[in-house]
Amino acid sequence: MINNLISRIKNDIDNLIGNKIDENSPYEDSRNICNFCTIGSRKYLIKLIALYNSLLKSGCQFQLWVLSMDDFTYKVLSDLKLNHLNIISIKTLEEDNEILQEKEGKTENEYCWMLKAPLMEYVLLQQNIESIIYTDSDIYFLKDPSELFEYFKLYSIYLCPQRDMDIIEQKYGKYQAGLIGFKNDDEGIEALGYWKVKCLEWCRSEYDSVGQRFGDQKYLDEIPYRFHSVKNEDNYGVNAAPWNCVYNKERTVVIENGLPHVNKDEIILFHFACITIFNETEFDLWNLDRLEIPKHILSNLYIPYIIELIDAAQIILNVAYGMEDIIFSNKSSEEAKTYFAFDEFTVKIMEYVDFYHICSIVSNDYLLKIIALYRSMIRYQVNFNLWLCVIDKEAYGQLVGLELENTTVIHVDDITSVTREKHTTTEYCWMLKPVFVEYLFDEYKLNKVLYCDADMYFFSSLKYIYNEWGSYSFYMTTQRSDQYSELRDGQYQAGLLGFSNDNYARKILSWWKEKCLNWCFDWHDERLERWGDQKYLDKVPIIFENIKISHNLGINAGPWNLILNDQSYDISEDNQQVCINNYKVCCYHFGSMKIIGLNKFDLWYHCEVEIRPEIIDSLYYPYMKTLKQIMGEISVANIDISHYVSAENEISSKNLYIFKEAV
Repeated sequence: MINNLISRIKNDIDNLIGNKIDENSPYEDSRNICNFCTIGSRKYLIKLIALYNSLLKSGCQFQLWVLSMDDFTYKVLSDLKLNHLNIISIKTLEEDNEILQEKEGKTENEYCWMLKAPLMEYVLLQQNIESIIYTDSDIYFLKDPSELFEYFKLYSIYLCPQRDMDIIEQKYGKYQAGLIGFKNDDEGIEALGYWKVKCLEWCRSEYDSVGQRFGDQKYLDEIPYRFHSVKNEDNYGVNAAPWNCVYNKERTVVIENGLPHVNKDEIILFHFACITIFNETEFDLWNLDRLEIPKHILSNLYIPYIIELIDAAQIILNVAYGMEDIIFSNKSSEEAKTYFAFDEFTVKIMEYVDFYHICSIVSNDYLLKIIALYRSMIRYQVNFNLWLCVIDKEAYGQLVGLELENTTVIHVDDITSVTREKHTTTEYCWMLKPVFVEYLFDEYKLNKVLYCDADMYFFSSLKYIYNEWGSYSFYMTTQRSDQYSELRDGQYQAGLLGFSNDNYARKILSWWKEKCLNWCFDWHDERLERWGDQKYLDKVPIIFENIKISHNLGINAGPWNLILNDQSYDISEDNQQVCINNYKVCCYHFGSMKIIGLNKFDLWYHCEVEIRPEIIDSLYYPYMKTLKQIMGEISVANIDISHYVSAENEISSKNLYIFKEAV
């Protein structure tokens, strides 16, 4: 499935960037060749191959000079026999004793930074080429970079501004050391020599406040003052990067005619800095901190690049079979700051501006209702995934067999070792709610999850809830019952709860999980103010922060407020949309309703109540109609529905409804 997905997206990338040129084709005019150089090590080898392939696909005439930092990288690059790639062993530069002496005490990054200037000087002088541009190996070209050389044709030095926040540039430098060019003329060589001397004197990854130095980069601030022939790149599409168009909101990426632009400039190259590759499916897209990458940037820049990284890894493993441990990071994906899993599901999410994750817990008794819930959701949107934790083998087998789109079915044994023990099925399902949500956050790294009971049914789009939820960490609705019931059962409804995967919601989730695992029973403990999983929620707004409490009558309406606590709510329909007191009904919670048979339902099995006809017609009838359709389909499939309906008969029913209309 992953390979098919890669092939599909790679075709899209090729159409965007251009077709891969024939690597064996000779260049007609060496004067028009773009000479690039970079530094490669085993931990950057995948990115280096992706860089090389991006130059191939761009259609430019190029040569890429690579300084290989280790024997493994040198051997792999040699075995690949890439026509436009020239390998230089680190041993060649280390013949210079001054370079070798400065190696001691430096980290690998610091040493590579120090070697940029010596590498460029070596290639310019030894190969006697006109000019060269150094590029970090985590840069990727989206279009022909020949114009970069046109930009500084009349200059000796090519600099690209960092375009970061002022406070960052003041400390770490105004220009990007990951993209820099020098011409093989007097001023170009002199400027390169100046940079080389400075880096050999001091090149560390920490900021030197006394000398106002940082790595190899801060020195570049002086070059425009010391030298005259300097091209200062003003095209925002050159060296676009997270620091200048993701977290720096002054410049934004927009998609025009299917192509990414920054400040109206088409992106020529993007600097995918600080990406960690754990394996062929897991990545950290910004390993310095948690970074919210807008969906359109993920879709149009990061996912195509990830496809190229996966492809590059496969190319490398063709000549270095079994060397996954060497080319991938040895860190655990659990350490990721900006985790990203590449799979069919993740790519599907990228297709939509909004995507909703809904989860529920299912037993045999709720199999029919969960299918009804699914059908009510898919009627209004396709941009969702329903995550189901199933506690009974029969229900699990049926749901897997149905192969419902937009649905992931998980058996409870794969989620937790917590067993039912002394709990009833209902109590066990209650207890599992926080366990399941936490599992989805940990295992699938979802950003937001809306839990809803299996006997919920939607009458409009999920967007209605998510718009109200907004940026809050936790979403809950009031019970809207009578005062006595709320005192006993709780002020808030545990059948519909929203969690964001942030620190605020995580604290609530952890606290609620501990409470439920400790005690979760279907009886009222008045002394400790407990009932099931719900009564605990009374304390959440008191203890925790960033909570949205909804008083919207159309969200999570239920019999406890519309029937038992009848305050003469006005039920109306406007253009086939049910409303309660002019609130559009998004979802109704059909709690304590039993399915007795193909045509018979107990609408509230606790006691006899009066249910107004308009409530039955507008809300209960559509729900029962859907359930009846589902039961009919199951019966046609020769599945015994007795496993999934109540064992009670119509005589014991408190509020019997017989569905007489044929469906």
